[in-house]
Amino acid sequence: MPNTWVALLRGVNVGGNTIKSADLVAAIREVGFSRVKAVLASGNVLVDDDDGDQETGTGAGNNGDMGAGPDTNSGVGGLSAGLTRGRAEVRRRLETAIDARYGYGVQVAVVRLDEMQAVIDAYPFAEVADRHAYVTFATDRDVIAALAEDAAGLLAATSASGSERLALGDGVIYWEVAKGSSTNSPFAKISSRARYRAGAEVITTRNLRTLRKLAW
Repeated sequence: MPNTWVALLRGVNVGGNTIKSADLVAAIREVGFSRVKAVLASGNVLVDDDDGDQETGTGAGNNGDMGAGPDTNSGVGGLSAGLTRGRAEVRRRLETAIDARYGYGVQVAVVRLDEMQAVIDAYPFAEVADRHAYVTFATDRDVIAALAEDAAGLLAATSASGSERLALGDGVIYWEVAKGSSTNSPFAKISSRARYRAGAEVITTRNLRTLRKLAW
């Protein structure tokens, strides 16, 4: 059985990096993924990988818990599992395909679809109309650890009376922020630092509503 992966592309269709969904799907199919679907225009792609048996010992079990497999490399932000050979290869193929088609690098955080569902299910805050519900991922879990350290004071705050709340998940950061404040809140300013936005390993944030649409 193939693994289904969610690819979260960093910085797509912002800052001049314009990528049309149909063209993106075609580029990814050219590197051998058996099924590809773009979801919305913010850089979200579902892919089936027929080499799914490479991803072993690290996935969610039948009860939805993340497995405790060997951490052979730094893990993709999402998840307690390490960056296994299968996950690393999927990321490499996706980034290579995008670079070949468009001529510039786009970093990709790769999460298995069942892992993504566990991340969604674990969102810790009640969803309310005047607040955005976000999840921050990273291409490498060490980046999430560094971001959590920089935002330690915000993570320690539990009151809902301010403009935002944070919670550290399994390789992700959950972020609730008042609408109208998502570009200038304390966490927004921390996460916009260059160390999290440029380089080989970066963060990328998605609205919970977007994540729920990631299905075939």
